[in-house]
Amino acid sequence: MDKVQRLHGLGARKFFINNLKPLGCYPNIIAHTVPRGSCDDDLYLAVALYNAKLRRSLSHMKQKFSKTSFLYSDYFNFMLGLRGPSSNHASSNLMNSTSPCCPSVYDGGVLMFCSANSSSCTMPDTHIFFDPFHPTQLANFMYAIGCFQERKICHVVRD
Repeated sequence: MDKVQRLHGLGARKFFINNLKPLGCYPNIIAHTVPRGSCDDDLYLAVALYNAKLRRSLSHMKQKFSKTSFLYSDYFNFMLGLRGPSSNHASSNLMNSTSPCCPSVYDGGVLMFCSANSSSCTMPDTHIFFDPFHPTQLANFMYAIGCFQERKICHVVRD
């Protein structure tokens, strides 16, 4: 929150703050969990605890800076919602929630991301992730609609 206070001191009065994404459920992690495809419980819990503390901190910041606007984005639960069945994305073509469109490979012990020589899937709009770390364009579009148009993901912080 030090950075928010510093920006406030420089004159910023509107803040958009994402919580952390469910890192323990991302393809780079679930490729190594047992059973395969399940979230890493320790990482999942650590991120959930951080996000809860972030939300409380934003409430305190709102009390401290009453004329400042804070918009809190629940990116964590949005991404978790894409992993399971949901009416929110049933109308889209998203079907693959665990493997990326363009998988990474290890080359000489170094993780190589999707590159010019990689073969990506033919239908990226059926995947939540383009590579093991980054959501696809469709997933990001769904997030933007849910946040700014439907207001299901993003919420004004009240004191």
